[in-house]
Amino acid sequence: GGPPRRRLVPREALDDQPRAPPGRSCALCGAPPPGRGCALCGAPAPPSLSAAANAGNLCAVRAWLWLGGSPDAAAEGRTLLHLAAARDHAALALLLISAGASLEATQSQGCTPLALAALAGAEAVLRVLLRAGADPNTSTSHGISALALASHRGHFACARHLCNAGARNDVRDMRGQPAMHYAKSPAAMMLLRRNQKAAKEAAKEA
Repeated sequence: GGPPRRRLVPREALDDQPRAPPGRSCALCGAPPPGRGCALCGAPAPPSLSAAANAGNLCAVRAWLWLGGSPDAAAEGRTLLHLAAARDHAALALLLISAGASLEATQSQGCTPLALAALAGAEAVLRVLLRAGADPNTSTSHGISALALASHRGHFACARHLCNAGARNDVRDMRGQPAMHYAKSPAAMMLLRRNQKAAKEAAKEA
Protein backbone atom coordinates (compact mmCIF):
# COMPACT_ATOMS: atom_id res chain seq x y z
CA GLY A 1 0.00 0.00 0.00
CA GLY A 2 1.95 2.99 -1.29
CA PRO A 3 5.66 3.73 -1.44
CA PRO A 4 7.81 2.83 1.60
CA ARG A 5 8.55 5.62 4.04
CA ARG A 6 12.06 6.99 3.98
CA ARG A 7 14.15 6.63 7.08
CA LEU A 8 15.15 10.07 8.34
CA VAL A 9 18.86 10.54 8.98
CA PRO A 10 19.72 11.80 12.50
CA ARG A 11 20.76 15.44 12.37
CA GLU A 12 24.11 14.73 14.08
CA ALA A 13 24.98 12.20 11.38
CA LEU A 14 24.36 14.47 8.41
CA ASP A 15 28.01 15.47 8.06
CA ASP A 16 28.86 11.85 7.28
CA GLN A 17 26.15 11.44 4.66
CA PRO A 18 26.89 11.80 0.95
CA ARG A 19 24.79 14.31 -0.95
CA ALA A 20 21.76 12.81 -2.61
CA PRO A 21 22.16 12.50 -6.38
CA PRO A 22 19.88 14.59 -8.64
CA GLY A 23 16.27 13.45 -8.51
CA ARG A 24 16.54 11.86 -5.06
CA SER A 25 14.98 13.03 -1.81
CA CYS A 26 16.61 15.21 0.82
CA ALA A 27 18.57 13.22 3.43
CA LEU A 28 17.41 15.57 6.18
CA CYS A 29 13.64 15.73 5.84
CA GLY A 30 12.82 13.34 3.02
CA ALA A 31 11.53 16.16 0.82
CA PRO A 32 11.81 15.45 -2.91
CA PRO A 33 13.36 17.85 -5.41
CA PRO A 34 11.25 20.73 -6.80
CA GLY A 35 8.33 19.52 -8.86
CA ARG A 36 6.89 17.06 -6.35
CA GLY A 37 5.09 17.44 -3.04
CA CYS A 38 7.04 17.30 0.22
CA ALA A 39 7.29 13.76 1.62
CA LEU A 40 7.72 15.15 5.15
CA CYS A 41 4.87 17.63 5.55
CA GLY A 42 2.69 16.84 2.53
CA ALA A 43 2.77 20.41 1.22
CA PRO A 44 2.49 20.75 -2.55
CA ALA A 45 5.69 21.67 -4.36
CA PRO A 46 6.11 25.35 -5.24
CA PRO A 47 6.25 26.19 -8.95
CA SER A 48 9.83 27.45 -8.64
CA LEU A 49 12.72 27.96 -6.24
CA SER A 50 11.98 31.69 -6.07
CA ALA A 51 8.35 30.94 -5.17
CA ALA A 52 9.59 28.66 -2.39
CA ALA A 53 11.87 31.38 -0.99
CA ASN A 54 9.18 34.06 -1.30
CA ALA A 55 6.81 31.85 0.67
CA GLY A 56 9.42 30.93 3.29
CA ASN A 57 9.09 27.25 2.32
CA LEU A 58 11.82 25.64 4.41
CA CYS A 59 11.22 22.12 3.11
CA ALA A 60 11.68 23.06 -0.54
CA VAL A 61 14.76 25.23 0.06
CA ARG A 62 16.28 22.62 2.40
CA ALA A 63 15.78 19.98 -0.29
CA TRP A 64 17.46 22.28 -2.82
CA LEU A 65 20.47 22.72 -0.55
CA TRP A 66 20.82 19.02 0.27
CA LEU A 67 20.63 18.12 -3.40
CA GLY A 68 23.72 20.28 -3.91
CA GLY A 69 22.03 23.57 -4.80
CA SER A 70 23.88 26.80 -4.00
CA PRO A 71 22.67 28.90 -1.05
CA ASP A 72 23.49 31.91 -3.24
CA ALA A 73 21.28 30.80 -6.12
CA ALA A 74 19.89 33.82 -7.96
CA ALA A 75 16.18 34.18 -8.61
CA GLU A 76 14.37 37.28 -9.89
CA GLY A 77 17.66 39.19 -9.83
CA ARG A 78 18.13 38.44 -6.11
CA THR A 79 19.73 35.68 -4.09
CA LEU A 80 17.59 33.44 -1.92
CA LEU A 81 18.74 35.43 1.11
CA HIS A 82 17.48 38.63 -0.53
CA LEU A 83 14.09 37.02 -1.03
CA ALA A 84 13.99 35.91 2.60
CA ALA A 85 14.99 39.41 3.73
CA ALA A 86 12.34 41.15 1.64
CA ARG A 87 9.57 39.11 3.31
CA ASP A 88 11.07 38.79 6.79
CA HIS A 89 11.42 35.00 6.72
CA ALA A 90 13.86 34.71 9.62
CA ALA A 91 13.93 30.89 9.75
CA LEU A 92 14.74 30.73 6.06
CA ALA A 93 17.47 33.33 6.49
CA LEU A 94 19.02 31.25 9.29
CA LEU A 95 18.92 28.14 7.09
CA LEU A 96 20.62 29.91 4.19
CA ILE A 97 23.27 31.57 6.37
CA SER A 98 24.09 28.23 8.03
CA ALA A 99 24.54 26.81 4.52
CA GLY A 100 27.06 29.55 3.69
CA ALA A 101 24.96 32.19 1.94
CA SER A 102 26.81 35.45 1.30
CA LEU A 103 25.83 38.34 3.55
CA GLU A 104 27.27 40.88 1.12
CA ALA A 105 25.78 39.70 -2.19
CA THR A 106 24.02 42.51 -4.06
CA GLN A 107 20.86 42.43 -6.14
CA SER A 108 20.12 44.44 -9.29
CA GLN A 109 19.85 47.74 -7.39
CA GLY A 110 23.00 47.14 -5.38
CA CYS A 111 21.26 46.20 -2.13
CA THR A 112 22.75 43.63 0.20
CA PRO A 113 20.29 41.44 2.14
CA LEU A 114 20.71 43.75 5.16
CA ALA A 115 19.94 46.87 3.12
CA LEU A 116 16.88 45.16 1.66
CA ALA A 117 15.71 44.11 5.13
CA ALA A 118 16.09 47.72 6.32
CA LEU A 119 14.12 48.96 3.32
CA ALA A 120 11.34 46.41 3.86
CA GLY A 121 11.19 46.82 7.63
CA ALA A 122 12.03 43.14 8.06
CA GLU A 123 13.10 43.42 11.68
CA ALA A 124 13.48 39.69 12.41
CA VAL A 125 15.72 39.03 9.40
CA LEU A 126 17.66 42.24 10.01
CA ARG A 127 18.51 41.03 13.52
CA VAL A 128 19.53 37.61 12.16
CA LEU A 129 21.82 39.25 9.60
CA LEU A 130 23.44 41.57 12.14
CA ARG A 131 24.09 38.67 14.53
CA ALA A 132 25.64 36.73 11.64
CA GLY A 133 28.11 39.57 11.04
CA ALA A 134 26.53 41.65 8.28
CA ASP A 135 28.04 45.13 7.95
CA PRO A 136 25.65 47.62 9.62
CA ASN A 137 27.06 50.37 7.38
CA THR A 138 26.24 48.60 4.14
CA SER A 139 24.80 50.80 1.41
CA THR A 140 23.19 50.55 -2.01
CA SER A 141 24.96 51.20 -5.33
CA HIS A 142 23.85 54.83 -4.89
CA GLY A 143 25.55 55.02 -1.51
CA ILE A 144 22.33 55.11 0.53
CA SER A 145 23.03 53.34 3.81
CA ALA A 146 20.82 50.74 5.44
CA LEU A 147 20.29 53.21 8.29
CA ALA A 148 19.10 55.87 5.83
CA LEU A 149 16.73 53.39 4.17
CA ALA A 150 15.17 52.34 7.48
CA SER A 151 14.89 55.96 8.63
CA HIS A 152 13.29 57.10 5.37
CA ARG A 153 10.67 54.34 5.44
CA GLY A 154 9.85 54.93 9.09
CA HIS A 155 11.08 51.52 10.22
CA PHE A 156 12.13 52.76 13.65
CA ALA A 157 12.87 49.34 15.16
CA CYS A 158 15.19 48.44 12.27
CA ALA A 159 16.96 51.81 12.54
CA ARG A 160 17.44 51.27 16.28
CA HIS A 161 18.94 47.81 15.76
CA LEU A 162 21.32 49.23 13.16
CA CYS A 163 22.41 52.02 15.49
CA ASN A 164 22.99 49.53 18.31
CA ALA A 165 25.11 47.44 15.91
CA GLY A 166 27.35 50.39 15.06
CA ALA A 167 25.71 52.02 12.04
CA ARG A 168 27.04 55.53 11.45
CA ASN A 169 25.09 58.65 10.52
CA ASP A 170 27.94 59.97 8.38
CA VAL A 171 27.73 57.33 5.61
CA ARG A 172 26.84 59.58 2.67
CA ASP A 173 25.12 58.82 -0.61
CA MET A 174 26.38 59.77 -4.07
CA ARG A 175 25.02 63.31 -3.58
CA GLY A 176 26.80 63.69 -0.26
CA GLN A 177 23.67 63.35 1.86
CA PRO A 178 23.95 61.60 5.26
CA ALA A 179 21.32 59.40 6.91
CA MET A 180 19.76 62.40 8.68
CA HIS A 181 18.66 63.74 5.29
CA TYR A 182 16.43 60.70 4.82
CA ALA A 183 14.78 60.70 8.24
CA LYS A 184 11.15 61.74 7.94
CA SER A 185 9.60 61.12 11.34
CA PRO A 186 10.48 62.99 14.57
CA ALA A 187 11.25 59.64 16.21
CA ALA A 188 13.76 58.73 13.50
CA MET A 189 15.41 62.14 13.65
CA MET A 190 15.71 61.90 17.45
CA LEU A 191 17.22 58.42 17.16
CA LEU A 192 19.81 59.62 14.62
CA ARG A 193 20.73 62.64 16.74
CA ARG A 194 21.21 60.34 19.72
CA ASN A 195 23.31 58.00 17.56
CA GLN A 196 25.45 60.90 16.36
CA LYS A 197 26.00 62.09 19.92
CA ALA A 198 27.02 58.59 21.03
CA ALA A 199 29.47 58.34 18.12
CA LYS A 200 31.10 61.65 19.07
CA GLU A 201 31.42 60.60 22.71
CA ALA A 202 32.97 57.28 21.67
CA ALA A 203 35.44 59.12 19.43
CA LYS A 204 36.52 61.33 22.34
CA GLU A 205 37.13 58.32 24.58
CA ALA A 206 39.15 56.48 21.91
